[in-house]
Amino acid sequence: MKREDCTTLVSGISKLKLDKIQDKIFELARPMIGLNTKTVKDATIPIGATKLGGLPDLPKDAKWPLFTGKPMAFLGQFALADLHGKTAAAELSTDGILYVFAYQSDGDGPGCFAEGGDTVIIKSASTQGLERRKAPADIDESNDTSPSCLLEMHESYDIPDWYGDPDEIPEEFYNQMEDLRDAYNAAIGDSDRDETDGQLSDKLWELRSGLNKKFDHHLFGYSFHSRTTEPSPGADWVHILCLGSDSKLGWNWCDGENLAIFVKEDSLKDDSFKEVFGYAS
Repeated sequence: MKREDCTTLVSGISKLKLDKIQDKIFELARPMIGLNTKTVKDATIPIGATKLGGLPDLPKDAKWPLFTGKPMAFLGQFALADLHGKTAAAELSTDGILYVFAYQSDGDGPGCFAEGGDTVIIKSASTQGLERRKAPADIDESNDTSPSCLLEMHESYDIPDWYGDPDEIPEEFYNQMEDLRDAYNAAIGDSDRDETDGQLSDKLWELRSGLNKKFDHHLFGYSFHSRTTEPSPGADWVHILCLGSDSKLGWNWCDGENLAIFVKEDSLKDDSFKEVFGYAS
């Protein structure tokens, strides 16, 4: 990671007087792609283009995904050519489309169902032979078609939320947090751990808010939640997409929260996306 590419993060660190621990912060920083939505008519969007909402442009032989026999909601599609060359998307292939679907019902969002499999990512290796597919006739209201939005993409960097409890996050991630905490304590020369933890937590929250506040959604980086702990299934899962509550799309995840979507490392590396986990909170 080149620090000259992280101007917002660097300026935020300086503003909050965190310069003495900036090396530790950069160890935690991850590249992300910020996404801002603009409402358009679905008919005006070219087949296979990147978008959120609307109707999916699926291969003719592709089946609409189901959860417990019921049609899932189409959330969006990403043309991989649009992500090529972006730092955060370096592990993605350069051709094809990723389609994102999830299921919700009676106020329960993805991650709340015991069966699992309520969030899926489908990969099409080609952008040829696609058709704009209408939602199945039996899709329920909670999963019906959203308005269409084109996306503006902005490369940036993200840092995680502060967690003080090792039970809330994977051990390796918690250890990095501990290193950051120790470095901050040493930098300010304060032995009152509770007080410095509070100071550091507030500063990191302000720093992260400055990185994220201008984006409606983001690819990669870290998940973003204000009322729950880190929902990652484990250290070998990669956060790939955070979808916010967005009035332009008619999305409201758990009263204004976010839907975090993770893919298992092996599924990302082999380009299958067969192991995916979504959690709305």
